[in-house]
Amino acid sequence: MSVISRLADNCPDWVEVGTQTSSKLVFCANPRSRSGTPGKQTYELVAIFQNGELTVSESAPGANLPTLCVERHINPGSTFCLFMHSGTPPQSHEEALYWWRALKAYLQHQQYAGKHGHWPIDAQMSHGRAADIQQQMEALSNKVGWRDEILASIFRKKGWLGGTLPRLAKGRKTLVNVRSPCPRGCTRKHHPLRKKACQRRDCLPTCMKQHPLILRADCPHRKDIEQLVIWELTRRDIEARMIEQLKSDGHRCCGTMKQCALRDIYP
Repeated sequence: MSVISRLADNCPDWVEVGTQTSSKLVFCANPRSRSGTPGKQTYELVAIFQNGELTVSESAPGANLPTLCVERHINPGSTFCLFMHSGTPPQSHEEALYWWRALKAYLQHQQYAGKHGHWPIDAQMSHGRAADIQQQMEALSNKVGWRDEILASIFRKKGWLGGTLPRLAKGRKTLVNVRSPCPRGCTRKHHPLRKKACQRRDCLPTCMKQHPLILRADCPHRKDIEQLVIWELTRRDIEARMIEQLKSDGHRCCGTMKQCALRDIYP
């Protein structure tokens, strides 16, 4: 069975197939919203299997979505980035169903982004090889309960990992100045707030005691903190190079998002 036939045979009820050839499937898609309400937007799309790769885009790029937007995961050429390695064609019934579910989620996220100016943070993913680093960051931060603040730092520039970070030492495997304050901003607390683990809960405004910053050398999560900073600096470098290439190719911000790497730069 061909890739296009496999998609057509497994299309869900929110898809209406138009024309089909051995390498192309033209269809209309109108999935329900993230909240479950009936969809308000119908997308005319085309899936193309060519040179071993499966792509999907609007039949007429720019009809409802930007022709390119890194923040909305629309690639040069207006193809959609549904998930990591989404260009790999489905080879089974289960993989075809997964592809359709991914497309549904992607279109729901597009509607959310169009309304709020942000991609849903729980579905956000870095671009290219930076996505692999993000997955490592999430796995580590899950162990210490920091996943939400890590994602907010990466994709909303809110939090300690979203601002200016310690510099990498020569060799890029360690950070300079271990006696500097922990970048997470933890402070030493007095009784009864004193704990061995990192925590940043403030005292009452009437508290007159000093709360000195914890040095990175004394941080009980120093290893995790430093690894996250190293990964984030590496992730930024990868994305920055990709953005510079897009700029040199003449691509510009579409203006639909509140934050955009093509328009903004890291501190």
